[in-house]
Amino acid sequence: MVLASGIPAVRRFCYTITAHAQELQAINFLHSTLSSLLNSAELRAAKPIVQPMEATLDKKIFHTLRDVEKESIKAPLLRLQSEMREKSFCPLLAKGIDSRLPDIEYTYNRAAENFAKEMKVIHSKASMPNQSSYVAAEMIPAYRSAAQEHGRGSERRQHNTIQGRVTDGTLFPNISIAIKEDAEAKTEVAFSAFRKVLLPVVAAIRNDIEMAFAAELKSLDKAYKERKNEERRRAELANTIQMLKRQRRELLGRIAYNQG
Repeated sequence: MVLASGIPAVRRFCYTITAHAQELQAINFLHSTLSSLLNSAELRAAKPIVQPMEATLDKKIFHTLRDVEKESIKAPLLRLQSEMREKSFCPLLAKGIDSRLPDIEYTYNRAAENFAKEMKVIHSKASMPNQSSYVAAEMIPAYRSAAQEHGRGSERRQHNTIQGRVTDGTLFPNISIAIKEDAEAKTEVAFSAFRKVLLPVVAAIRNDIEMAFAAELKSLDKAYKERKNEERRRAELANTIQMLKRQRRELLGRIAYNQG
């Protein structure tokens, strides 16, 4: 009767959609949640600086931060470390970022592990025949109704009751909604601790970079002013030399006139 009722097909359906749900939740976190968190570290320093010094922080560093939305957490962070070490812009800045990256990776890995555990629970509820399963939650009213059938033809009526619940058009949608809601809730719980740790770390990295850029801009501004002062002094010197040459020519002209 169980086979004829379609319950095994329901379980296979649940197994399929939970596997897909796990994939979608993981992808959604990498593309959306994690991306929005790490992208907050991107600075307004994309604007070009007039005659920037060679040691200016490369914008590729910020592109590396944005790449987190396309890759796992580890690869772009390691690349960010490598690029910071290669830049002569600010060794202390690179060292400060290096010290924070392991915290991000460790916290993310913990969150991913918790997320995987929660998804296993959802998978079990969707595929295992127990009282806490999604199928049982949807089918219990039908089971109870079928259990009340007695007398001649009760087996046929029980079968029809259970089969009718499976084929009434609401069982699969209800299970899908329940799985989706549980997966979203578990994702929020699993990564809430990660966000709490990540946000201040990203803010600290951003502050470090902003301060480094402020110092760099100040240095560039000072160099620009010094160059302008030097250009002004050279211009004044050139004007003085031209004036002295003109005075020399005038003096020689008067001497020649007096001798004539």
